[in-house]
Amino acid sequence: MATLSFLEEEQKTTPNVLSFLDDVKKTSTDKLSFLDEDIDTSKIKEEDLSISEEIFRTAMGAVRDVAQGTLDLGRFIESKTLEKLPANFQAGIIVDEDGARFAWGEEYLQARKKRESEGKRSIELPRVEEPTYWGGSVIRDIGGFAIPITRVNKALTLAGVAPKTMAGKIAKGTATGVVAEQMAFSPYESRLSTLATEYGPEFIKPVAEFLQADPEDTEAQARLKMALEGAGLGAFFETVISAGAKAAGRFVPKKPEPTKFQKALKKQQDMIDESQVQSSARREVDDLIGGIERDVDIATRSGAETSDNIFQRAANRAIEFVGNKFFPWYGPLKNLPGKKRYLMLRYRTLGRLGEVEKFAKNIFKTFGRATETDKQAAFKYLTSRDKKEIIEGFNAIKSSDVKRQAKNLKKDFSRVGRELVDKGILDPQAFKANEYSYLPRIYLRHLDTTKPFDYAKARKLLTDKERKILGEITDPAFLGYSGINRELRDLTTLELFSAIAKDSDWAFQPSLMSFGRYKNVTPFYLKQEADWIKKYHKGDAELIKEADDMIKAADEHIDINNLQGKKIGDYKKLPDTLKYGNLRGMFVRKEIYDDLVGTYNMLEDESFAAKLLGPEGWATKGTKIWKMSKVALNPPTQIRNFISNMVLLNLSGVPMTRVFPRVIEAWTDIVKGGPYSQIARKWGVNNTTFARHEMIEINRALLKARAAKGNWFDKAKSIGSIIPEGATWSYQFMEVLGKTAKLIDEMKQGVNEANAAMSAQKTLFDYSFVPKSVRYLRNAPIGVPFMTFYYKVLPNLLETMIKRPSKMLPYIMIPTAMHTYIAKNYDVDYSDVEKLKESLPEWLRRRNNALIMPVKDKHGRWQPMDYSFFLPWGMYQQLVTDTTDARLRDALSTSGVLGGPVPQMITAIQSNIDPFTQKEIVKSEDPPERQVADMFNYLWRMSAPTWVTDIGFAGKLLQKIRGEVDIYGDPRLSGTQTALRLFGVNLYPVDPKKSRSTNLRFMKREIDEMKRRVKYLLRDRNLKEEEREKLKKQYKDRIANRINQYKEYKQGSEVPLKLLEDQPDLLMEFFKGKEGTIPKQRNTLEFLEEIR
Repeated sequence: MATLSFLEEEQKTTPNVLSFLDDVKKTSTDKLSFLDEDIDTSKIKEEDLSISEEIFRTAMGAVRDVAQGTLDLGRFIESKTLEKLPANFQAGIIVDEDGARFAWGEEYLQARKKRESEGKRSIELPRVEEPTYWGGSVIRDIGGFAIPITRVNKALTLAGVAPKTMAGKIAKGTATGVVAEQMAFSPYESRLSTLATEYGPEFIKPVAEFLQADPEDTEAQARLKMALEGAGLGAFFETVISAGAKAAGRFVPKKPEPTKFQKALKKQQDMIDESQVQSSARREVDDLIGGIERDVDIATRSGAETSDNIFQRAANRAIEFVGNKFFPWYGPLKNLPGKKRYLMLRYRTLGRLGEVEKFAKNIFKTFGRATETDKQAAFKYLTSRDKKEIIEGFNAIKSSDVKRQAKNLKKDFSRVGRELVDKGILDPQAFKANEYSYLPRIYLRHLDTTKPFDYAKARKLLTDKERKILGEITDPAFLGYSGINRELRDLTTLELFSAIAKDSDWAFQPSLMSFGRYKNVTPFYLKQEADWIKKYHKGDAELIKEADDMIKAADEHIDINNLQGKKIGDYKKLPDTLKYGNLRGMFVRKEIYDDLVGTYNMLEDESFAAKLLGPEGWATKGTKIWKMSKVALNPPTQIRNFISNMVLLNLSGVPMTRVFPRVIEAWTDIVKGGPYSQIARKWGVNNTTFARHEMIEINRALLKARAAKGNWFDKAKSIGSIIPEGATWSYQFMEVLGKTAKLIDEMKQGVNEANAAMSAQKTLFDYSFVPKSVRYLRNAPIGVPFMTFYYKVLPNLLETMIKRPSKMLPYIMIPTAMHTYIAKNYDVDYSDVEKLKESLPEWLRRRNNALIMPVKDKHGRWQPMDYSFFLPWGMYQQLVTDTTDARLRDALSTSGVLGGPVPQMITAIQSNIDPFTQKEIVKSEDPPERQVADMFNYLWRMSAPTWVTDIGFAGKLLQKIRGEVDIYGDPRLSGTQTALRLFGVNLYPVDPKKSRSTNLRFMKREIDEMKRRVKYLLRDRNLKEEEREKLKKQYKDRIANRINQYKEYKQGSEVPLKLLEDQPDLLMEFFKGKEGTIPKQRNTLEFLEEIR
């Protein structure tokens, strides 16, 4: 099969070579006439050849020789392999009067025999004559040999064959020469050994005569000679190149002797490197340091960028052009150059942060399972500076797992500490002094006041009594988790900053300078380095002077480039603080700065707005807790969002037939820790979900630490956090599940992992990737709580309408299809079903996606349902309807503007109207205790998970248990309707006659209210006659209009008797004829209950 593949490739290659040479002939007929058969090229005199002709014979002759040699090599391999097969399995390229083509079986065999009987090759490329200038043939043959030998050498290097010793290099050159010779020349044509017999020195001629081409040799003998020749040439070239490189190195100028100041810097680094030999960290933590840029480059080298077809790719370009031209303000990165690479670096960084957290949690789990005795022993081992105490602590640990984890953790802190010193975060002397006792010391008193990089400050030595008063935490589980997690996260963000600094489109290059081994660092960092030198070498005047010179140079750089200014064009300055290491004070594009501020709070924002509405602002935390209550802790919402995600997957290009299989595949992969879930984690898919950025995250390690040292309240909080933590995990898992399903679908269509992950982020939203304005609106208690979803879904929907318009059609047609089905089975017109819909309660009738299920409940009531909860575009569709109908209050409610807990509460108190039900919260005629109870019920309904309120599953279940009835005396909900509330499916039982009557009554009441209102206004004796007439006309027109609406509604909502009869519902049709005759009055639910 390998040979067959080779021959197929040969077929592809040969016509290209032939056509190339033909093209050359056509374009240079006057100069290449010697290629024509009717011209005797031997009559051309040497002096008649132009320079271009000589160059062509040399260069193109070498290319032709290599192509012919490679084809002949393929033919030789074929003769030794494929010819052993039966005739029907033999195939190859033949050349006849029809040109070169691929042939099989007898056709191929006959054509090959014919060519061989004529003394011709299977494929003969047009010959290129030898150059006529002196040494031309030698140059041509050496050039021909150089083409394959460089390719083979490069292939071996990529495969990892790169010997260091001279003997190894010669061996590699020998092997490379053997292969290159077989490809460069044909067995029976002139080659280097032939030329050596004429032009070579006397001592080499006997060898050359033996190796030269001989028509009497068999092809195997000829190729053996070629192998010997190639081996010699390869070894010779490798020896010459290596010797030349070594000799050239002697003439390279030596680096200048480092100054005393530079030696001092190196000494600081050497202090750190000394411990690396004694205590090298295990590979697991090494994998969490560096390599982000490398991962991005590797991931994008192979695979496709997208699975879109040609039309969709063209649409993408058009959408991108329009977006950049007319709506650059909408995207988080606006017009940032190199958006795609920045996004990949960003997602890989978030992925690394997730890997760091997982690594730290494993430490927490190991120590968390330890006994108290082992915990205290581990704490002593990890914090003591006394060698004797360190040994005692280590030996006192009984569990082998805890002992191994403690030992590894000490190495990890040492490894990470060295990296922090290298990045300019840790003082080298301070690190050296605390290298083996750098487990952080954390106190309950200061638990909520920790600041970024506070571990980099010098420790204040406290007495045992002082540590006890402050409530020192001695649990190695929390300390190990907290310490290693913070330091590795800081290193990860610093790596992203370094990548940003290298790109001139992202970082303002004049704000950077180079010094020694540091490239692209800020002068602020260099000043810090100089300050450290001065601090630790106070008695050395020469060093201090050199450090002062460095500080002066840095200050001059700052002044010259105006780096003290707040803004430079499109750039914004990073704070000049320790947190940014060698990039402190750097200027970056404002789009990047704004993005980093909101992503895991990478940057500090000290403004009042940030403290109030930033990621850690108190108002933000309150809003996130409220969102958790309404989303993660509310099972119906979780189910609705999961289904909505499946719709989004379908709209993104995953066929409906593949959606659920992909989800099941993703579930299995995540549970087993398979390759796709690892790729998703690697590219930050797990770290950009709604749960991560829209709801409060429970820090179990923090709560456990408080509970261990705190009071009963802290212990209760620790236990109570289990439920919200589990709910948050569940919600996050559902989102990761959908994203992983999209990633799998993309990768199985050939898209590389980085672009597949980006596609998953785009399809089901990266909630961390939004502009600052959106972050503030979603965080504000008076803003738009679910702004991120609205912001993200809109461009996706517009893109779907352009690229895949047919994907949305089935969802839009569901109500129509359902109502058509009802009309057909009840023997009525579609317009009659529309009348049935018109009879629904007004609030339900206004919903665009309200549909009537073809299933009556056991009380004979129709069951309409609003399925817009499951559609990603439900809000926008309803918003258009509300705006068109001039229902401003409904439009604001639909859009979520002022939909947070605070404005809802203010509105409710002022208007006494529940924004959700539009009913009075408190009846003024009720006794005070009833009014208080109603108000508290409203507050509970607003703040608690909906499913545990009176309008949710729990409330409806309680009504069912009590047997409560509605205002008509009918049961409120059936058992099935109640149960479905828990799964996000709200069925509203409706008796069309009663609901229509109620609608007409309300409309009539509204008309009567208008009449009373105008009578009241006309009593005003201050009105002028023209004002009175104008008022009469206004209200007369309004009343007349409303009376017309009343009449139209009364006529248009009169439901046919066939739809009102208590006849069997439509699902019964499926069972007819299978279980005998079914009585007309029996209901599906009752029937199903019986056959069950």
